[in-house]
Amino acid sequence: LSARLTERSTIRRAEHLIAISPYVARYYRGEISGRVHHIPNAVARKFFDVVRSPESGRLLYAGRISNGKGLPELFQAMSRIRASGLQLVLAGANRDPAYGELLRSLIADLDLGNRVRFAGLL
Repeated sequence: LSARLTERSTIRRAEHLIAISPYVARYYRGEISGRVHHIPNAVARKFFDVVRSPESGRLLYAGRISNGKGLPELFQAMSRIRASGLQLVLAGANRDPAYGELLRSLIADLDLGNRVRFAGLL
């Protein structure tokens, strides 16, 4: 919440705003007091192309691996649906090694070691 308030306050006072897409200008419409400069994203579109690899029974968690994200509850739910063969892939940064170890311990306690994979930051 603090970051959002700081961002909004900054946008209101900025003389110039670089918008990498029309979405940015629309998102801040009504709050921009300065001039908007449309400069296309410098990252090539190809970078955002995703190679699809559908796989039945795969669940993806994409987000920071941190306390408060409900991961223990997700693991508990996974342990209750054992017959499904569902595989969970956790894609995200873990900046707290102690919390990561706590999660790995919970995974072991719930016997989910072969069904949960930490993919790291992708």
